[in-house]
Amino acid sequence: MEPAKRIKAAVVGGGPSGLTAALALASAGFEVALVARGAPNDNRTTALLASSVAALETLGVWEACRAHAAPLATLRIVDATQRLWRAPEACFDAKEIGLDAFAWNIENRHLIAALGARAAAMPNLHLIRDDAAAVESHAGGVVIRSAGGDVVEARLAVGADGRNSLCRSAAGIDVQSRSYPQIALTYSVSHGRPHRDISTEFHTEHGPFTTVPLPGERSSIVCVVDETTAVASAQEGADGARDAFWFTGLWLFVFWNVGTVLGVVVGGAFDDPGALGLDAAFPAAFVAMLAPHLRSQPGRVVAVG
Repeated sequence: MEPAKRIKAAVVGGGPSGLTAALALASAGFEVALVARGAPNDNRTTALLASSVAALETLGVWEACRAHAAPLATLRIVDATQRLWRAPEACFDAKEIGLDAFAWNIENRHLIAALGARAAAMPNLHLIRDDAAAVESHAGGVVIRSAGGDVVEARLAVGADGRNSLCRSAAGIDVQSRSYPQIALTYSVSHGRPHRDISTEFHTEHGPFTTVPLPGERSSIVCVVDETTAVASAQEGADGARDAFWFTGLWLFVFWNVGTVLGVVVGGAFDDPGALGLDAAFPAAFVAMLAPHLRSQPGRVVAVG
């Protein structure tokens, strides 16, 4: 184990946010440590607004991203609900407000690769390619310990380590979470016709279904569906998808209503149901139902999405 590094700033997290923060601090002349094992292969995409593109240009990263990004020159909004009276289709052109594009869509793997290459070239940016195991805050700054035993002492720490952030916990920042009966799916597709740099958002009863341009005849898809559709989509073959759809729907209907009745009847007997872990029962059961599907690559893609 090396002696503790004493520096001005440390960043925890190796995704786009963490890499950008580390590059910005290093570009300002600070001695910076980036504590991150490295982001996993991420096939999702990010739509970068003009301000984000300007930031990447300033950091010397956009040139490596440009060939992998597609402009969103037109935004098309479609009411795809089954209502009798639907809103008219609307199109917005970036040129109407003096822009070449509303945003640029890029796959995260290309964005992270460009940011990582730039970070590796910065002499005052120290890369500790390991997970942060502990973060401790004190009056003089922050101490970060990696899983491999490296220690970093910094005056400033930037937490970019996700929803289970060690930095947030060390700072004493509380969090409230809520679950919704929806699941977001994201994936990329190839198509035989050009998208003409048009991003189309279909508004449905379940939520938006959006196509976002990628370079060439490719687009990324982002859609919000209910649990039954999500589980069915993870199956191979029409028979498996149909069975999963009906099983999940019936399971949700029965247990949702049974849980509601039990909550009304029995809930008054507990002063703090959260202390008993009852609030985690439904999510835990749903995760247990999905767990077998995580053994396959398509199932893992759906789960990450």
